[in-house]
Amino acid sequence: GFNFTTKNVVSNPILDANNWTGPGILGRDPGVGLTVTGGIPANGFVDIGSMDSNRTDMIWGTYRASLKLTPIVGTCAAFFWYFNDSQEIDLEFLSEQFIPDNNTYPVNLVIQNEKTVQSGYVKGPDNFQVVNLPFNPATAYHEYRIDYVPGHIVFYGDGKVIHAFPGPTTPYEPGHLILTHWSNGNPTWSAGPPVSKATMSVGYVKGYFNSSSSGRRSSWAARCKDPSATSAICAIPDQVAPPDPAIVIGNSTAANGYFFSSDTNKTVNQTVYRKSSAPTTGSSPYGMSIALLGAITFLTVFL
Repeated sequence: GFNFTTKNVVSNPILDANNWTGPGILGRDPGVGLTVTGGIPANGFVDIGSMDSNRTDMIWGTYRASLKLTPIVGTCAAFFWYFNDSQEIDLEFLSEQFIPDNNTYPVNLVIQNEKTVQSGYVKGPDNFQVVNLPFNPATAYHEYRIDYVPGHIVFYGDGKVIHAFPGPTTPYEPGHLILTHWSNGNPTWSAGPPVSKATMSVGYVKGYFNSSSSGRRSSWAARCKDPSATSAICAIPDQVAPPDPAIVIGNSTAANGYFFSSDTNKTVNQTVYRKSSAPTTGSSPYGMSIALLGAITFLTVFL
């Protein structure tokens, strides 16, 4: 089995927050480290790390995480939206499946819905796909993304579609986000435990979503008088480069991606974490419109 423990969740902010360069203040990869303790545990329970979002009102939206995975065999790293076992959207990475010699880096895409529960969680093309990533997820940070609206769930890697699940079986209840890194020795999934400490580093988590909260919806209705007006809907730019602090772009790095909370005119009455002043000059072109979502509330997390 496994044991969730806070000692395996360690904050390691980037050393240079102005240019988003260098290691974390503790050394090694910056961000929040979710660690799986190595070796065979004496009590039979592997110590693991996990984080959940505080908000549970997340429904239609786009959810994004910058992750650098572990190359150490014997863990499962997961980023997922969750309501219950019949409404769940997962990206899961099994480090045992990574084979650098032939560039094999699978991600397991999992949809749980009422149909899969009734079938006894039988895997099929409408709820399970294994997709080989075009990059090594353990050598750099990459953005993994889940977009879902009624009838469609689309998965992305660094802004490129890796798979889409069409159909009417998308979740319809509000849920929350979970990041977890675990192992329980199960040879059919996580394998392991790893022979040594294994860490997944989390650079950021972003959520742009419709809220099920009556308070948030009332605030939006009071704030947005005419959703069809010009500029009433904000565009969300795609993260097209790996958000890695080792990739230099001008005076900064690719890790310094876009956050709505950096634009003060786009955060009125929004729920954000650690607001900062908007830049006085320059702007980035937007690559994606979120018109399908209509009203948006969002959460940005700087780690």
